[in-house]
Amino acid sequence: MVFILIYTRFYNISWGLPYPFHPDERNIAVSLEQLSCSVSNIKECLNPHFFAYGQFFIYLSFFIYKLFLFITSGSFLGKISFFDSFLILRIISALSSVITVIFSLLIIKEFIYKKARPQINNIILGGFLLLIFSPGLIQFAHFGTTESLLIMFYTILVYFAALLINKKISIQKYVFSTALTIGLAAATKISSLVFSIAPVLILLTYKKLDKKTILYLFEFLFVILFFTVIFSPYNLIAFKDFIGALRYESDVASGAAKVFYTYQFEYTIPIFFQLFNIFPFVLGIPILILFLSWILFLRLNKTNNILRIFFLSYFIPTAFLYSKWTRFVVPILPICIIIGLLFLIEYKNLFFKKTKIQNILFWTIILISIIPGIAFLSIYSNDDIRNQASKWINKNIPSKTLILSETANVVDIPNYFAKNNSYKVISFDFYGLDNNDELKNKLTEYVSSADYIFVPSRRIFANYTCEKDKKITNNIPVFRNTTISDSKKCEQLKEKYPLLNEYYEMLFSEKKFKKVAELSSYPTIELFGKKVIEIKDEMAEETFTVFDHPVIRIYKRI
Repeated sequence: MVFILIYTRFYNISWGLPYPFHPDERNIAVSLEQLSCSVSNIKECLNPHFFAYGQFFIYLSFFIYKLFLFITSGSFLGKISFFDSFLILRIISALSSVITVIFSLLIIKEFIYKKARPQINNIILGGFLLLIFSPGLIQFAHFGTTESLLIMFYTILVYFAALLINKKISIQKYVFSTALTIGLAAATKISSLVFSIAPVLILLTYKKLDKKTILYLFEFLFVILFFTVIFSPYNLIAFKDFIGALRYESDVASGAAKVFYTYQFEYTIPIFFQLFNIFPFVLGIPILILFLSWILFLRLNKTNNILRIFFLSYFIPTAFLYSKWTRFVVPILPICIIIGLLFLIEYKNLFFKKTKIQNILFWTIILISIIPGIAFLSIYSNDDIRNQASKWINKNIPSKTLILSETANVVDIPNYFAKNNSYKVISFDFYGLDNNDELKNKLTEYVSSADYIFVPSRRIFANYTCEKDKKITNNIPVFRNTTISDSKKCEQLKEKYPLLNEYYEMLFSEKKFKKVAELSSYPTIELFGKKVIEIKDEMAEETFTVFDHPVIRIYKRI
């Protein structure tokens, strides 16, 4: 089972390279690549020149690279390459995900040991499978971003709480251990200070608010601050840059600054958006059903209350942000899986008295629940979809063809497979179309002269128009997320973005251009060369698909 866990996290860890398709991963890798320290310029020693995140993740990657360099060559000297920086970041993400699963199993053991001792091996094995084949955990293990580290840190905090409640750790050790963990998390990403809510609530629940408790709280805050500064020092050294980046990121998250890559969150309803557009995909429908059942049926006790506190104290503050990205939800994925498992354990025993029937029900649900995760691995089993598209272009589109495409996709297609990039590809700024007369004139010219049109992802048409490719379907129904009726929303979009709506109406009607290819890499399970399960998830929260498995559409002039 350990081998399967490692396999799912490290499998094809170099997917997509040498082309980085995730913008955050690219930014972190660029910062890591240029990181240096020389005696001649000591003031700039280890300056990341990037403050959207803290320095802990970057420094950890830098240290691991230097250690590897020393082991292999006997010297610390050597500049990290662009390719290697991505690889190191992804290895740390994958390793963090492995550690997350281990701590999640320890949590399960702490919570069920006394209640279900005769069945503990079966339960641990079932929980292991659910955690191994979690689509969200698999995906973020394959991104060289901070999320896998943050998931690990939050899971460790739950474990410390379980030890405290079971009286296996003193309050003083609990305070220091949790504060250290939160300090490292905040040094990774400053918004992780929200992790401190749950441990404080646990402490106040476990102990009365007296002078000693107040001293513990002061110690808690001091340790967090100390380790945040130690492992992310440039937050203070380059305070102006840090505050500028923090202000920008906060404005984007809150909606104070509306940018092109957050427009999918217009008209969305908090909680409902996460419930219908994120959780079904990162957890899978079976686990989501088990998880949601705890709201109605899971009894009040110390174990369940700890999980409730850790889930709600993180989910509620983030759910009501304007920007509702998948990455804001993932730190609580292990908690959701553990809650689902505990609900299954408790209620199979309640409704079925015979052990054999209980076991059949338990393993049937476990095996059904891991199907989405098994399917998700297929994304990394195949060549990256943008490489597949480039090969298709190379084979089917003549050289020097004029192609109209869309900007802001990190890496444009076609890439290196495409006849040494001999195509004339216009990466057009559709985001500014309705506010720029010059772009309007240029688009008219490009549409009249282009031989092919690419739609490299759903990022524009799904967010700025009500136009849809007629063949778009989802296995999992997604919520329309509007605070007004769909027809009213469509009217407003057409009024605000008339040219965009007109363009996609022309394209999807296939009157001037006919769709000649639709390339996708949906999570899939094949048996004997035939697809038996395909999870069409294109209309899930945008970032869940566009970085590793967007749908690419190619249209040819009729």
